[in-house]
Formats: sequence, C-alpha cells, structure tokens
Amino acid sequence: MQSREATDADAAVLADIERRCPIVLSDDITMIIDRGDDYFAFTRLMEEFTVALGFVDGKPAGVNVAAPHTVRVGGLDYRLHAYAHLRILPEHQKKGLWGAINRVMDAKYPEGSYDGSTAYPSVNNTAMLKGFAGAPRWSMHQIRAQFLCASLAGPRIGRAANSSDASRIVEILNATHQHEEMFQPYTLESFTARMERSPKDYSWANLLMTDGAVIGVWPAGDSVRFIIETKGNRIESRRGLALDWGFLPGTEDDFEALLRAQCGWLSARGLDRLSFFTSEGSPGYSRVRDLAAELERYVLISFGVPEPPGAAARGVYVDPIYF
Repeated sequence: MQSREATDADAAVLADIERRCPIVLSDDITMIIDRGDDYFAFTRLMEEFTVALGFVDGKPAGVNVAAPHTVRVGGLDYRLHAYAHLRILPEHQKKGLWGAINRVMDAKYPEGSYDGSTAYPSVNNTAMLKGFAGAPRWSMHQIRAQFLCASLAGPRIGRAANSSDASRIVEILNATHQHEEMFQPYTLESFTARMERSPKDYSWANLLMTDGAVIGVWPAGDSVRFIIETKGNRIESRRGLALDWGFLPGTEDDFEALLRAQCGWLSARGLDRLSFFTSEGSPGYSRVRDLAAELERYVLISFGVPEPPGAAARGVYVDPIYF
C-alpha cells in the first residue's frame, strides 16, 4: 500500500472514490456525495488542508482530508485537525489502508505541531463507531438540522452584507456563540480573510442581515449532489450550508425571517435543503428544532481536547467548513 498528497490533477479520481463509498446514516439509509467536476470546492474555504490519496497495487483506493484550525474549549485555544471525508473503497476496507493514508498527515503535521483531532461519525454509523471504539467522546451530540427550502421559503428581508459590515457581523457572531465550546471568536481580520478566501464560492453577498441578525449561506448544491438511498428508493438532494449565523437578544424573529429568506433564495436556484449545524445547548436550538424537517445526530470524538464541565449546557459549535 502506498499514499501521497493529492493534487488538483487527482480531482476526478477523488470524486470517483467518494461516489463509490456511500455513507451509512442508519441500518437502511445510505448517502452518496457526488462532487462532480469540482472536488476541491469544499477545501477552498479552509484556512489550510491536506488531501491524502491511498493506493493498493498502484490503483487509487482511498482518501482522507485533514484540516488544521484553532478552536476554543474551556477558555483555552487548541490547534486541532478535523479529519473529514474519509473514504476507503469497499473492496479494500479493513486492510490497513486507513493507516497508510494517514502517514501522509503524520509526515506533514508531526507530533507536537498540533494539540489533537476531531471526528464526527453519525450515531447510526455502526462501522465507524466500531472503528473509534474506546476513543474519547463528548457527552452531547453535534446536530445537523435539515430545512426544506420550498416549504420554508419566505420573502427577502434585510439586505446583503458588504465588507463595510464586517465589524457588526463579527459583533453579532461573537455575541451569539461566545459561550459555545469549540467556537473561536472572530477578529475583524480573521473574518475578512474567511469572506475573501474564495469569493466565487462564498463571500459578502452570501450573507443576509438585519441590524441584529445575520445568516450566511454557501450554495454548495450548485456543484455537489447528495444521493440518499433507502429501501430501494433513491432521492437526489442539492443543499445549501449555513456557514455563519447569529442573532442578538430580542432578534430571534429576525433570525427566523432571514433563515426563511435564505431558503427562498436557495429554492429559486433549484436547491432543496438548507443544512444548519447546532446542538441542544446552542443559541436558538428550540426554534431550529421546530423548523427543521430532520435532525441528524453525530458523535463528537475528540483526541487531546477533553470535554470541560458544563459543556452540554453551553452547547458545542462546529464550523461546517470543517465537518
């Protein structure tokens, strides 16, 4: 078995591997992610990333992605690797290829250059949970709420943001998420860099805001398809991702109206769902829960970063870019 860092020239191969490796959501539901011709779209919004490609007998057989970033837990900053989008072709699973692929990460990020890592297997993904048997788990779940765009679509309210709104947006985001574990507060510089990292994918115009609330959405479904199979039925979904959102006290109605407006925007361009990450202790959870068509639960596995006391009551934040 061999492995190396993937390049843009590997995009088609990487997309093919992902298509051939369905994600198990439950005993009878699987999901295939088809990234089309733009495999690296999801990486362009990351501060840093490495895609590792594994081979068996010289043929591509697996892929993993590491994305270093900083989070704040228990008042301390940790440099973490989010390992995401691990895919091993079914015929090569349980042969040690996972370890071979991760040697690329070990070489690029030697021990001591980071504090730990995270992973988010579905509560229903028996195989992945078995692979993480004995790994440190937090007591609460990360939750991905799915909103049906057509049924929630509302009129446009507020206005599209621009770079002159950066300070106000940072104020709203930090005030909303300041108590959640794994939220790294933004600075004006860090948020501006985020919004200008890949303007064709996600930038200021993707944020809709009022004086006290904001929701920014990446229309990932413009290029990515999610194919869900259950009991012989096959459904194709194209989704937007709520990347940055927040609201100040007393503006919960604005928050919901913006969410509905973003659903309307997505629906008009042919996307059917808006994915939104939250947890039971997170701000706005009850309203998100009541509007969502589905709540998907994920186990938070965290090496090197212990769960601090009271975390469940404060909630846990996940940046969808690193999920």
